[in-house]
Amino acid sequence: MADARDESPPLRFDVQEQGRATVVSVSGEIDIDTITDLTDVLSETLGSAHLLVVDLTDVRFIDSIGLRGLVDVHIQAASNKRRVRFVVGDGAARRPIEIAGLNQVLTIHPTAASALSD
Repeated sequence: MADARDESPPLRFDVQEQGRATVVSVSGEIDIDTITDLTDVLSETLGSAHLLVVDLTDVRFIDSIGLRGLVDVHIQAASNKRRVRFVVGDGAARRPIEIAGLNQVLTIHPTAASALSD
């Protein structure tokens, strides 16, 4: 019998430059199996981006380890005098972020357009 985790699609990233900003659109599940991939991509992108926008609209699941990864990226950005904004829309990432109170810590936007225009 196959493990249900084997059937889960991997975490995917779409990185696009938009002026001085870099938008990383994330889709899939953020958990213990994928958090390193996420933080690696975001850390690498943060090094060269004036503004990093992380679009979590298409994330289907995020656990506490994923939330911690978002906080780590936020801390890394602040320590390097960079800006990072997270887009949650009405996706699955929104409720865990709110329940954890991270909407008071992270810069959250409803859309990528609002994150880019602020």
